[in-house]
Amino acid sequence: MRWIALLSSALLLSACAASPTPALEPTRTALPRATREAIAARPTPTFPPRPTPRLTPSPTPRPTPQPIAAPSITEDNVSRLAERYRLEAPLTTHLYVVTSRTLALFGGNTFELRDADTLEVIAQTPVLEEARMFRGGWYAISPDARFGAYLLPNGTLTVYDLVTSQRVRTLTVPEPSFDEASDFALTVDGRTAVLVAQRELYRVDLEDGSARELGIQLPPQTRTLRFSEDGERLAALLENGDVLVYSPLQSTAPLTLSGFFTQTAAAAAFSPDGTRFGASDGRSLVVWALDAPRPRVVRTFEDLGGRVFPTFDVSNRYLAINDGNSAYVYDLDAERVLARFRLNAGLVIASVAFDLDSERIYLVGTEELTAFRVSDGAVVQSAVRRPLMEPIFSADGNLLLSRGGLYPSAALAVHRAADGTLEGIAAHRRAVRRVVVDPRGALIAVQTEDGAVAVRRTSGDPVGTISQDEGTRRTPLCFGTQAPLLALLEASSTSEAAVAVWDVENGRRQRRIPLPADTLAVSACENARNLFAVATADALRVLDLRGEVLANAPLTPTQRVRALSVSADAKWVAAITEQSLLFFDVDNARVARALSLDQPAAGGRFVGGGADFVFGERSDRLRWVRVPDGEPVALEHAPGSVVSFEANREGTLLFTASMVPTEDTIESPINERAFVRGEFAVWSLRNGQLLRRITLRAPIWGLAVSPNGRQVALGELNNALSVWQVD
Repeated sequence: MRWIALLSSALLLSACAASPTPALEPTRTALPRATREAIAARPTPTFPPRPTPRLTPSPTPRPTPQPIAAPSITEDNVSRLAERYRLEAPLTTHLYVVTSRTLALFGGNTFELRDADTLEVIAQTPVLEEARMFRGGWYAISPDARFGAYLLPNGTLTVYDLVTSQRVRTLTVPEPSFDEASDFALTVDGRTAVLVAQRELYRVDLEDGSARELGIQLPPQTRTLRFSEDGERLAALLENGDVLVYSPLQSTAPLTLSGFFTQTAAAAAFSPDGTRFGASDGRSLVVWALDAPRPRVVRTFEDLGGRVFPTFDVSNRYLAINDGNSAYVYDLDAERVLARFRLNAGLVIASVAFDLDSERIYLVGTEELTAFRVSDGAVVQSAVRRPLMEPIFSADGNLLLSRGGLYPSAALAVHRAADGTLEGIAAHRRAVRRVVVDPRGALIAVQTEDGAVAVRRTSGDPVGTISQDEGTRRTPLCFGTQAPLLALLEASSTSEAAVAVWDVENGRRQRRIPLPADTLAVSACENARNLFAVATADALRVLDLRGEVLANAPLTPTQRVRALSVSADAKWVAAITEQSLLFFDVDNARVARALSLDQPAAGGRFVGGGADFVFGERSDRLRWVRVPDGEPVALEHAPGSVVSFEANREGTLLFTASMVPTEDTIESPINERAFVRGEFAVWSLRNGQLLRRITLRAPIWGLAVSPNGRQVALGELNNALSVWQVD
């Protein structure tokens, strides 16, 4: 575990704060599936033909992308910086409803209908611009998959026809709250919503917007809500572990399910007909039957080792238990596990659903939607989404690579940087974790979650794989600047860590450079001389890839290094400690400056050639300093933001990208903030002056600057990739 922390501090320096982790459930709504009765109650809708969403760019503003002829971005022309083109791919991770012929899904900003057999897209319905936010609202779909609705915290409820992709109406309803458990559901006919706002239950007529109180107030200890798919039942999960089950449309007294949990259940769901209910607290999963006046326990699963998400089939015979990595189908009649299902590359399973005949089970991840046969586990059909969120330019700037970033993905997409044309997809066995680019422009190294490192040509064609040894993890540090060598940090639970140098063309280790047992941090070696820095409790050393120590300086016990960075010209090493920033002069083997910090830095690195260093004091504040003796300049961003940064190669401009939260979540822990928009800014590295600030509709997760300084690529949380340049 010590080496896992070391890798994080040494290598992941592009963001200045911890990254928010996506929940398995994308919003605070139930996970319904359609019933046979719901399908029979309404006529089968007819679907007008709609084209499959484009995975090629929609150019802006030019209708036809042209080869890049624009100059580099400079202080003089930055006012002309504009979006050149945008790539978008659907990111729908919640399978909400299954009908006899349709799957209805929801992503961060789009309702989606897919054919239940072929999984092809039938229709896509974007929500309103103001609703395009990350963890910013509630949504629901009618059990027949005809209507979808999105509810904003200000009480704006918008209803969409999912077949025609048209907005039906917008209503004002009682305001929900992020401070109190809130949720809503649509009834079978799609004409009524059952809503919880400020712990009150309302019935809302979606025709005229009238809202009627149902005379039910939830207890103040309510922490989570789950509606049944038709809104007929509501589970209130209390902080003491009790569960209250209401029948809001009948206004009857609630059923109490108690005695099993000591804290709020982590996940819960009703069966499609509402007669079964399952809840899990992370240690156990309990299934109740609700078809009699007194609830009875059907089955209890113990020692789960973490939270799981239950899903029932229509017949109430099968129960799918999703632990995020696998979905286990349990036969409640035979009391045995029938099958185990997983997505390719071990991707996170975000949602699970059965078809109406209990013959298929659908698994949804951020990159994949797959239908399996329940009886034998065979794959029936699969659809893949392309990862776009985190951009990386090739060394020559001709290609733009993208990986999943916040959303795990086993694919690496390769685009032509000039116009965004998709050149190919490089598939891997597990999710891509890190990509390192060969400075000579020939190769890339891709580290996956299982510890393997694949070496590919920039076109995506494989060269070879450095497999994971038993108990050993390898992280790419850099390619050799003069030869096809790859340096990796090797960490093992059974031996001391080392920097290994591999001959990638012949697939063999050339040498192994052992690291001291008390190593605290290791830098990357992406610089002109392939030097890397190693910090221990009492010394800072600089080595080359032959293992020769080129510089050595003592450290005091108070100078406990947390992260290291080597400048591109290999003249400076920056060491971040708890209370200071040290600039180490490599040629003279001495600490040239110790800059005191008001608060611990949240990561940092050299930009440009090495004359400037940028670091974060907290997630929403960057500081820029001229090396080694300049005074720090604060680069202010919106409070509560998460900021990443890159500079152009000349070191004249700094580009920053932000995820900006709502005003009421600014002070919340970073993984609980609701990020609603993005800010892209350009700063002068002569004086720290803000030159340009651009607001984007979606929070920005990834940022890359082309080597020639002509393009900037932004990866957005809605799984879009926008490319900007000066025209």
